[in-house]
Amino acid sequence: ARDILEVVLKEEFSTEERIQYARNQTRDAINPLVTPEKLSVAIGQAPIWARDFDVSEADALSLARRHGYEALEILQSASACGLKALWAIEALHAARHTMCLHLRDFMLRRTPLYLTMDDHGQFAIDSVVNVLQSELGWTDTKIKEEKELYQSHIQTEMAWKK
Repeated sequence: ARDILEVVLKEEFSTEERIQYARNQTRDAINPLVTPEKLSVAIGQAPIWARDFDVSEADALSLARRHGYEALEILQSASACGLKALWAIEALHAARHTMCLHLRDFMLRRTPLYLTMDDHGQFAIDSVVNVLQSELGWTDTKIKEEKELYQSHIQTEMAWKK
């Protein structure tokens, strides 16, 4: 079927039209460190990483489950910065590799903090903000603004509880 499609596309469609129907590699992992096989290896390595990077085993396991074998690189970067807390480590990765530019983006989209924690991750805000300040060059004014925007989001979203 694929061969027939390619012949028809080549003979009947312009280059611009063929691009629209071009094959892609959707079955290939975007990040080769995050495949089902690498995930299994990473989960198995988590206790060793916890010891090697002086983080809790639960945190190393969380990183392995969320990032597959890429967790090793994340831990290496965090270790070079002296970071030990899970959400600070995640913030470093988010700022450096996922174009995370705001506290709300981190809390709402990059991590499960907002949705899974009773306090919506507020316990981690200071450590996260410290990393984002360092990585993104935030001023004290910017930190205050980012915290206020996150608090405002929580209040708006949770207004139904009142």
